[in-house]
Amino acid sequence: MSIAPYLAAAIQFEPLMFAKEANLHQLLVLVEQAAQKGARLITTPEMATTGYCWFDRQEIAPMVETVPGESTARFTELAQRYQCYIVLGMPEVEPQTALYYNSAVLIGPQGVIGCHRKSHPYISEPKWAAAGDVGHQVFDTPLGRIGMLVCMDIHFPETTRLLALDGIDVICHISNWLAERTPAPYWISRAMENGCYLLESNRWGLERGVQFSGGSCIIEPDGNIAAVVDNGDGIAYAEIDINRSRQRRVLGELVFDQRRPDYYQSLLSDSFLWNPQDFFGLYGQQPLPPGKQSRITVVQSYPIPTGADPLHWHLFRTRAGENNLYLAFANAIDDSNERGGYSGIFGPETFTFPRHERLLWQETQTVTQTIDTRSLAGSPYPTNVVRRKDLVAMRQPHHYKPLLK
Repeated sequence: MSIAPYLAAAIQFEPLMFAKEANLHQLLVLVEQAAQKGARLITTPEMATTGYCWFDRQEIAPMVETVPGESTARFTELAQRYQCYIVLGMPEVEPQTALYYNSAVLIGPQGVIGCHRKSHPYISEPKWAAAGDVGHQVFDTPLGRIGMLVCMDIHFPETTRLLALDGIDVICHISNWLAERTPAPYWISRAMENGCYLLESNRWGLERGVQFSGGSCIIEPDGNIAAVVDNGDGIAYAEIDINRSRQRRVLGELVFDQRRPDYYQSLLSDSFLWNPQDFFGLYGQQPLPPGKQSRITVVQSYPIPTGADPLHWHLFRTRAGENNLYLAFANAIDDSNERGGYSGIFGPETFTFPRHERLLWQETQTVTQTIDTRSLAGSPYPTNVVRRKDLVAMRQPHHYKPLLK
């Protein structure tokens, strides 16, 4: 079935803690504003109804709701009135178990279509929420095949690839992204490497000492940012053309045709669940080599393109962070298609800012970075991020089996 291009909207909003009704009122105003402008797919931030930084289950208990429930019913009324589709971020309670989840709910004119429960918890969720148990689903709608991710989920390349392999057209990523300049490199990378649209609704503001970044946006399948809201409450609008998603091209190539799932079995192993020094040294087979300090150099022999911070998004910055390793990228220049350049050395940190990296800008030069993989002497556990691999240890491999198909 052919789907005509349509307008989408990513809402940016600052919810207030202990003010659920006021938050709902303002969200309804913003969603209706977007719908009146003609938006057919509308996203709201993670935990938009309640705020995010909760101490424990007891504190958030008055705020949680079932899905469907009272709040989803109010947004269903708007969806019916304007024939639109809404993604709502909210804390969910499962009545049968009394478990709480950080959830994204897809709502259409007929009511709740589906729910995604955050599958990869950030440091905040274990204080009150269980890890999501519904996998990574794609939902058929008149606007195309839509999937949802919540904040931390997108740090892991497997989550978006699971959706892409299931025929995703639009990823609705709702977040409470913090500390980093946005639109974040991870957001742009996931749209580009899967050849699909990404709607990003992030919150902004300060809550219990945590500064949220804003930067809500709509990203096209080639990684281009079609629209962005920098700071404050606002709405980013852009057109979605499903035909672009369904080409499944990355930098002009049919990357999905080049997959080799027969090599991917190790993706389901959780090798950093145990102390890496013990795990890799088990039975004396492949112990980790001693950490060292060294220097690494990359050379770029031609000027790179210039513009407003042209290196904010860099695919290899994302690759270094998601694998907790140093990545030295020395690139060539191709004037014929304006590609190339952007060489640099990228550090292993995922959540530390500013990042430990060196970049090449306009001048011809060599850039050098000190690489240190040593841990503190005498520590029984690796203290260096490249050895303990914080983000790799947070993977949830039990979700990844479809990648082998």
